[in-house]
Amino acid sequence: MSHFKLLSIILSTLFLGLAGCSNSKMETAAIAENVSDDTATAANPDQALIDRAGAPLFEGMGDYHHGITTSDPSAVADVEKAVAFQDRLPYTEPPFWYYPTRQSLGYALLKNDQATEAEAVYRKDLTDYPRNGWSLFGLSQALDAQGKTTEAATVYGEFETVWQMSEIKLTGLRL
Repeated sequence: MSHFKLLSIILSTLFLGLAGCSNSKMETAAIAENVSDDTATAANPDQALIDRAGAPLFEGMGDYHHGITTSDPSAVADVEKAVAFQDRLPYTEPPFWYYPTRQSLGYALLKNDQATEAEAVYRKDLTDYPRNGWSLFGLSQALDAQGKTTEAATVYGEFETVWQMSEIKLTGLRL
């Protein structure tokens, strides 16, 4: 699959999903149908891993973008697959995938009332991407959900320091 085609499918999925259109599920299915181990090219042998990270990520997060917030273990499992694929990608600058998929996993876990697991995911993400504002914010929410208010406030203070120059105000995690 070409980068252009994959990007087109991903952007369509995001747009339709955020707009609340039911067709985003069909777009996500198109990713899964077109992704295989044969997708890699000589120019980019890691293309198959990139493609394979995208499909389960968008499948898993699709329900959340449609406003479905009930416990959904299959959504968490899909996002866990995306994290596993991203973990297999080699280090590059810029990275092959545009953001840490653990942020989506932490969000999905929080939505499924698994704050302890979300805390571990965000902590792991912060070892890979120190001082990442999105992960600090998610960690503070996970800690708060567990009643660890003092630690949550400390982490939130670190988030505020990191995020102080941002023009985006985070009020919740929605990736």
